Amino acid sequence: MAASDILGIWNDAIGNIGVKTSIASLTEQSAEAAACALRYQGVVEAVLRQTDWNCCRMTLELTDVTEDFAPPVRWSYRYSYPTNCLRIWRMENPAGFLWRVPDPINGFEVAMDLDPDNSNLPTRYIYSNYGDLSATVTRYAYHPENGYYEALFDASLKEALGWALAAAIAGALSTSGQLIVAARNEAARSLADAMAANANESAPNSMDVPMAESLAVRGYGDWWPYSRWGGR
Repeated sequence: MAASDILGIWNDAIGNIGVKTSIASLTEQSAEAAACALRYQGVVEAVLRQTDWNCCRMTLELTDVTEDFAPPVRWSYRYSYPTNCLRIWRMENPAGFLWRVPDPINGFEVAMDLDPDNSNLPTRYIYSNYGDLSATVTRYAYHPENGYYEALFDASLKEALGWALAAAIAGALSTSGQLIVAARNEAARSLADAMAANANESAPNSMDVPMAESLAVRGYGDWWPYSRWGGR
């Protein structure tokens, strides 16, 4: 866990738009570092919201605050929105995943309300008709001193972020319209590649498939090739 993971993405970004030098630290006083610092967190958060990234996925229990603050009448429960949650992907209670329930009113809603216990500040909540909810979320927080989350990013995601950041800062560091367009195109391509790699990592990879009939009729058991007639 180190800021070097963040610095690596910054240097990939400026290298992608043709900058010949590198950034030595996140606090460096240079145009390149300033551009990266300005856009980095927003770019990362936007990219992480694009799909259910394996490296940023977390399942956690939601905090029920219904007794403290009644939900709107169409809902039975109010939950606190999870800290550092960029997007909710699935919701479940002890009975199973709510996204499988066809009627949307029985699912959940993310919305804003004014918190009466905190000077009526606008606050994000989760509403549902189910109790004891857990959520599977994309979680991220920017910690430039340590790069806790960046240390978990896989290579394809870091590559995509390098291009996404390059596309975001190209206009500030280059006057070449052709370069800006090229960076944006490459950002889209590398993001698609990273999302495909992420999906493939979660794809079913079990070897527990039905045995071929040609083997079954010859007496091979499920434990083949270790035994033919029933012993291991």
